[in-house]
Amino acid sequence: MLESFRGKFIVCLSVRCLLALWALYFPSIYLAYAFLLLSLTWAAMWIGIFKRDYGAEAGAIWWQQLRIYHASSYFVAALSLLLAEKDAVMAKLAYYALVSDVCMGFLAQRQHRGA
Repeated sequence: MLESFRGKFIVCLSVRCLLALWALYFPSIYLAYAFLLLSLTWAAMWIGIFKRDYGAEAGAIWWQQLRIYHASSYFVAALSLLLAEKDAVMAKLAYYALVSDVCMGFLAQRQHRGA
């Protein structure tokens, strides 16, 4: 079970890293809207509009309180990408926001598992 969790967690972090790189090298308004949708979804899950208390990737959801951080990170990334058309530095801000989300997820998982 633990090995299955680690494998799925690595996939999760890898996808988030790829999204961060995508935001840096291929910023677009469509990606901004996708990040905005993700942000709103995580915020709705944090508030309790959508219920998801069990995940195939880890069993019982222990990161409920972290969903607002995910929502905030992706909201900052979305706003940065919307502004990136006028200022190329904003794409870097989107990248940094998403990388911070990956780092926070990694550290939270290590603390939760007691590693």
